Amino acid sequence: MRTNKKLENPFDMERWLRQTINGDAGARLTNTNTIVNRLGEMLGNVGAGGVIAGKNGTDGIARWAPYPGVSFETVTHHLLKQMIITHIMLKIEEDHENPRELRADKLLSCALTHDLSEIIGTDVNYHQKNKNANTRVHHKRRDSLAHAQVISGLRPEWRSYIPAPPDINDEYPEIEKLFWNCAELVGYCLFMLEEVRLGNIGNQHMVSFHDDVQKYITRLEEKSKAFASVREFLDVEILPKWQRLAAKVEKARDKLKK
Repeated sequence: MRTNKKLENPFDMERWLRQTINGDAGARLTNTNTIVNRLGEMLGNVGAGGVIAGKNGTDGIARWAPYPGVSFETVTHHLLKQMIITHIMLKIEEDHENPRELRADKLLSCALTHDLSEIIGTDVNYHQKNKNANTRVHHKRRDSLAHAQVISGLRPEWRSYIPAPPDINDEYPEIEKLFWNCAELVGYCLFMLEEVRLGNIGNQHMVSFHDDVQKYITRLEEKSKAFASVREFLDVEILPKWQRLAAKVEKARDKLKK
């Protein structure tokens, strides 16, 4: 049985993920039109519109494109990062004897493929999709149709092996939908906190990212009663980093008031 002993940083999950999955791209590039154009050229697209319109595979779609200064990563980077986060969370649950009877195979497969729908369209981040009830309904319908279109290229007997993720798939039990929501929030918080630490996104986004993480921490705190993995990620990754960055964010907030 895993103990509740809190781990000490220097370990930082998001920075490790970027070094492992994104490599130099995540460390050096930011989302600008020049880089998006260059990415399109490297992938053999006709112009930057191919990238933004989602005419490529997942490795040709830039995430967070509307946010100047945000570290560059593709949807492929994100899918691999989210799979590792989900895998670790499921292993923590397993160490606690998996009291919620989560199906690791189902949840890991959706972590690897959950954003395939963005091939039809473009990247839409968690916050944009969940802005209000209307955006949730709109994106659930859009993503469901797009996912079905993407997997239609598979043999019919294989399509069920690439299920739509729990947030748009009512076949998952409620407890797995809740776990998946937590796993997405964990990944979202880790990404935004690292962007605040790097400080390339401007004062306005530094403040809004840090404030958004605070909102998501509140949600994760409520859900941590159901999942030991959520409690552990809060204690050893999200809360310490959020607290360490608070003074930096307050300076940015003060500058915005002047």
